[in-house]
Amino acid sequence: MAVAEALPAGRAPRWRGLFTFGESRTLSAVLLLAPAVLFFVVVFVIPVGLMIRYSFYQQTSTGDLTASATLANYVRLASVDLYRTVVMTTLRVSAWTTFIAMLLAYPLALVMVRGHPLIGRALTVIVLAPLLINVVVRTYAWRVILANGDNGVLNWTLAHFGLGPVQLLYTEWAIIIGSVVMFLLVVIRMSLAIEQIAYAHEALEKLQDELAVQATHDPLTGLANRTQSMRLLAGALGRARRRQATVGLLFIDLDGFKSVNDNHGHRSGDEVLRHVARRMKQQVREGDFVARLGGDEFVVGVEDVTDEASIVALAHRLIAAVSQPIQIGEDLTVQVGASVGIALGRGGETDVETLLHEADLAVYRAKAAGRGCAELFSWTARAALKERTELERALVGAIADNELVLHFQPIVNAESGLVDCFEALVRWDRPGFGLLPPDEFLPVAESSDLICQLDTWVLRESVAQLSRWNRMRGDRTLKVAVNVSGRHVSQHRIQSDVAGALRVSTVDPGQLVIEVTETALMDGSVAATNLQALRNTGVIVSLDDFGTGYQSSAQLSRLPVDVLKIDRRFVDTSSAAARSLLELMVKAAHAFGAEVVAEGVENEEELAFAREIGCEYVQGYHIAQPAPADQLATLDNATELAG
Repeated sequence: MAVAEALPAGRAPRWRGLFTFGESRTLSAVLLLAPAVLFFVVVFVIPVGLMIRYSFYQQTSTGDLTASATLANYVRLASVDLYRTVVMTTLRVSAWTTFIAMLLAYPLALVMVRGHPLIGRALTVIVLAPLLINVVVRTYAWRVILANGDNGVLNWTLAHFGLGPVQLLYTEWAIIIGSVVMFLLVVIRMSLAIEQIAYAHEALEKLQDELAVQATHDPLTGLANRTQSMRLLAGALGRARRRQATVGLLFIDLDGFKSVNDNHGHRSGDEVLRHVARRMKQQVREGDFVARLGGDEFVVGVEDVTDEASIVALAHRLIAAVSQPIQIGEDLTVQVGASVGIALGRGGETDVETLLHEADLAVYRAKAAGRGCAELFSWTARAALKERTELERALVGAIADNELVLHFQPIVNAESGLVDCFEALVRWDRPGFGLLPPDEFLPVAESSDLICQLDTWVLRESVAQLSRWNRMRGDRTLKVAVNVSGRHVSQHRIQSDVAGALRVSTVDPGQLVIEVTETALMDGSVAATNLQALRNTGVIVSLDDFGTGYQSSAQLSRLPVDVLKIDRRFVDTSSAAARSLLELMVKAAHAFGAEVVAEGVENEEELAFAREIGCEYVQGYHIAQPAPADQLATLDNATELAG
């Protein structure tokens, strides 16, 4: 097979590459000519120079060379010795170069194949140049010998090698033919090496293309992946900045996709994703992009949005397209829906992460609105998000600068009216805004691990205040209750945070009450394990706002709690049904060994009923309102607040 036929389509044979070295023509010329020049110097220039000097010295010493002798006369006088020297030197050098060429010819092809083309090409020239010169010089030398009848050369070869003129001539022709054959073998080997390099280069380019596609595209749907979508969105925002245009981002979350996976398997789910990807691509314009972020989440980027109505219309078209039945196989048809969140951004006014976050928030609103609909993240929502971000940043500084303050509300014994515990309630004395209630900043903190930092601060300050009260009272019977978020109690750090707060104070573990909500215990076994570990150290665990979550009375036996705080909505004496429900909740708590706190007692009638049905403790504005520690009543052993 010819080399040109063996090479991949569209690629010419690289014969020229056999004698080129990179892009530099100067380097190529030097590497091509240097061996030939070196060989010429060794074979011709040096012997000629030596012979001229020797003959000149001989003629001068014998007086044969006169002042009037010309250079032509001198060359003629030295010609006999010069020819002999040239011939003898040529025979010896050519023998060595032929031997070296035979040694280098085979490894030369291996060097080319193993990925060192520059070295291989240099060795190619070093081998081929002496071989070619060897053929020319040896042919010329023997023409000189036969033409001049130089018996000295013939006698010398006969004496040293035992070869007569005929045998020597046959030997020289064999060497010449062998040199030609070696030259052809090297060329063939080089052509094969170049062919293999071409194939290897083609395979490498193909592999690089495949890796580039894998790095930027989702292997299941063929859409751009998350990384590539961020690049595409950044490019769209950059172009919008130059044109002062608007970019739209649609965040699509499939509805009902999980049920397809659960009921029909992941293979069917993959097929659904491929169908959805094709349908969405059919709905977008040329130049816009569709990408899969992962799972059942997709994004669509739209450039040059003229108005909100156009992109909302696109969102509804996407929902309609995705919601069409999908045929999987011959006997299975499934259907999924989609919720779409839309965010708009002008170039220079927003960045990639912000736009994606806004679209994500919008799709959550769409799902909350009933699924199968589109929600636009408005400029009003963006202002609210900016305000929320600034509030979160300010809250971080508030924790570090001790801008938070604690108010304490007493929890009293229902029978004796004596204070048994104080619940610590955090407030924020924000500069320029005044004293902020917890509902204005706690939701922001609870959306991140910032709530854990806030909990730790409240825990540390509450225990420190209780330690001061212990010294004032002279005993350790008073308790303090601290609310801990579900995020915090679900992390193992809660144990070390509580232990650290108790370690630096004169407070017994039994004086600390950790209050958690029902929803915190719904997050899994980690929260229950952490609470049980705290109970093992002597800390009391209280279930706050009982009745508002999802825990049934039958589950109380498995909850690691000591106290149940019944939510204020159930402390109601306005009807017989409300009274019966409250009494039932108290009996259920007692049945599982938990004490009860009636929260939100607002009047004397509610206080009396709480005592009647057996609530151990009561708390509410009828007893006392939250206040700073220095404004509370004198805390002695007989402080009575409930009459």
